[in-house]
Amino acid sequence: MKKILKIIGIVFVLAFFISVIAHSHTQNSSSGSNTLIDGDMSTTNNNTYSAATAVDNSTTSNSTSNVQSAPPTASSAGLSSGIDTCSLSVSAGVQTFNFGITGGRTYTDENCEMRKNAKLLSDLGMKVAAISLVCSSKDVWVAMYAAATYCPININGVSLIGEKALLIYTRYPKLRPDYEDWVAQQTIIDQYKDSEIQYSTGR
Repeated sequence: MKKILKIIGIVFVLAFFISVIAHSHTQNSSSGSNTLIDGDMSTTNNNTYSAATAVDNSTTSNSTSNVQSAPPTASSAGLSSGIDTCSLSVSAGVQTFNFGITGGRTYTDENCEMRKNAKLLSDLGMKVAAISLVCSSKDVWVAMYAAATYCPININGVSLIGEKALLIYTRYPKLRPDYEDWVAQQTIIDQYKDSEIQYSTGR
């Protein structure tokens, strides 16, 4: 019995010392903790602030520009052919960012040359020769034929004009500059003639 009481007393003393030690415990925590601590404790907050720090708000912007400007325009000089001439000139030029090219040439206006030569022959009194030169143009020949002023034609060294020239053109139609057009015209005329014959005869 005494041993039991002695053991109980020792246990009681030990429990008392453990309780005292627990209440005298010191706990450190940092500021802002969400932990709830009951009992006696002390809290130490250590906040260290350094001197004001300089803030560099400057910004650096790098940009590269590649500017391409058009080079001088490639000019093609006009070609002068004179005043009283039938030569004409043409020139052209092309310019890009990489290269430019120009060119030009002259050429002869054949109709202009024919008119000048015909006028020269007429001024020299060669009227038939002047008309013959102008009649080398198909359009002029057709216009002269339509006006019944037939263009001259030379047969065996003899120059024929007017009605005599018409007889040659009628007998040898292939000598006409407008032979193909004349064949088509004759075909149409023949069709009309056939229609008139059929109408007049009642066929």
